[in-house]
Amino acid sequence: LELSGTLCVEMFVTSDDIIVNEIAPRPHNSGHYSIEACDFSQFDTHILGILGLPLPKIHLHQPAVMLNVLGQHMDKARAYVKENPSAHLHLYGKLEAKHNRKMGHITLFSNEPATYNLPLDSDLTSLPHYPSVEIGKEDFT
Repeated sequence: LELSGTLCVEMFVTSDDIIVNEIAPRPHNSGHYSIEACDFSQFDTHILGILGLPLPKIHLHQPAVMLNVLGQHMDKARAYVKENPSAHLHLYGKLEAKHNRKMGHITLFSNEPATYNLPLDSDLTSLPHYPSVEIGKEDFT
């Protein structure tokens, strides 16, 4: 395989197997948490790889999880982010919000990420209200 840049292999773990769901020769939504949670995002390192430049050692600032924002979650997602300054909303610029259409994601910081891996149609009031977390300006692309 001759590839420069990012190669994402999305896998799911079942009780007795690991299933490869998707292979993508590009940045992938499963790595979008890196925008806030790491000192270099998957987008930064993808460009460096394409240009043949040295790749930096990547540091995870803080564990994070992502919640997908579907069309029916837009109002709830905006309200949650407004109440939680360290929750980061990323919308993908799609003009029409349709039911079950992925419109964006929210990144949350957590030292126990598995406890917050739930869909937005859950009751968001049960999620913790995180204090603001300061991240270096170079983390944002």
